[in-house]
Amino acid sequence: MRDIVNLWERAAAVTPAPRNGSILPARQRADNSKGVPMTTITPTFWAQGQRPSSEIAAQLATFISGTKKSLDIAIYDSDLKDADQKRVVDAIKAVAARGARVRIAYDHTKQTDTAEGKGGTGNDPAPRGTQAFVQANFPESTRVHTQAIAGSHLMHSKYVVRDGVDIWMGSANFTEDAWFEQDNNVVEIIDAKNLANHYETDFAQLWATKDIKGTGKNDYGNVQVAGVEVEFAFSPGEGSAVASLFVDAIQGAKGQDVQVATMVLSSGPILGALVDHLREGGTISGVYDESQMRQVEKDWGAHPDTSKTKLDQWNAVKKFLVGKPSKSYSAGGRNFMHNKVLVTKNTVITGSFNLSRNAESNAENALAFHDVKLAGEYQKYVKALVVKYTKHQ
Repeated sequence: MRDIVNLWERAAAVTPAPRNGSILPARQRADNSKGVPMTTITPTFWAQGQRPSSEIAAQLATFISGTKKSLDIAIYDSDLKDADQKRVVDAIKAVAARGARVRIAYDHTKQTDTAEGKGGTGNDPAPRGTQAFVQANFPESTRVHTQAIAGSHLMHSKYVVRDGVDIWMGSANFTEDAWFEQDNNVVEIIDAKNLANHYETDFAQLWATKDIKGTGKNDYGNVQVAGVEVEFAFSPGEGSAVASLFVDAIQGAKGQDVQVATMVLSSGPILGALVDHLREGGTISGVYDESQMRQVEKDWGAHPDTSKTKLDQWNAVKKFLVGKPSKSYSAGGRNFMHNKVLVTKNTVITGSFNLSRNAESNAENALAFHDVKLAGEYQKYVKALVVKYTKHQ
């Protein structure tokens, strides 16, 4: 049995519908007489400024609070403030105080690092406050184990594994910006040990090596979750396999509309597949982050000998997309189009993986859900984002 919750109002505004007057996940109101956990796949979407960050904080805290034995958190950027900080931090501390094993692995980006220094253009801007946040909120006395993850590229994942069976994953970091200023999505997957095992493998590799190098190797494949085929892949070990999830979905959507909602679109294989899709009579629609892609275009233009093909491909695709007019990171902006989503009629791909070549060398995760109903929910979301940001042009 499964329950994919429709969090979408059918109006053009990107505002989730109430869940029976609550923001609690469906699994907390879907039960059976035997008390057996019910497998669910629950997406949550939002656009800039259209739901308070406190809702996401409450949802994440509720997920964390349900922990019985173990909680593993891999997070790129965490710098919550005030009430949201208290709600999430208190939930994590309470789980540890009950005797559950709690581990937090986070990206070790130094104050002097830049996005260009850890992977180059096409990566998320490097966070500055994650280590300070973790160390300040989770000293040894809290029984929360923490580990900085080093590497030449980013530990860019944003996932939580609860009790080895439940997963929280998606594009959203644990920050006020991610939960209010940006456009993001997360997916809660409940009672899916066969999939959670692979997240646990990735986390164990990060934890043991304290470095992203080599993690994710051979960690790709597919499983069945509540009757839905779910493909998974982790980078950097299987970076090309993550990119292939997107390419395969595009190539399998002949004659269809392929939608994207992405911060950047600079991956050669993905751009090439989209251009081929157009040549074969397919269509493309969606939204990207204008300030982030402007920097990518600038870098490509400065290296025409190596980047002309990509720039030409991007220009061919760009005309079908809407740019979100965000403020650049260098100018203090944080309101990025931060999704990493591709949708066809039958498939939706989401996770932490930016649609860039650099993402293949980061520690990332992505899932491809082959399900018409779930894809339909994401199609509505992307369409509404297009409407929203078309109005701002």
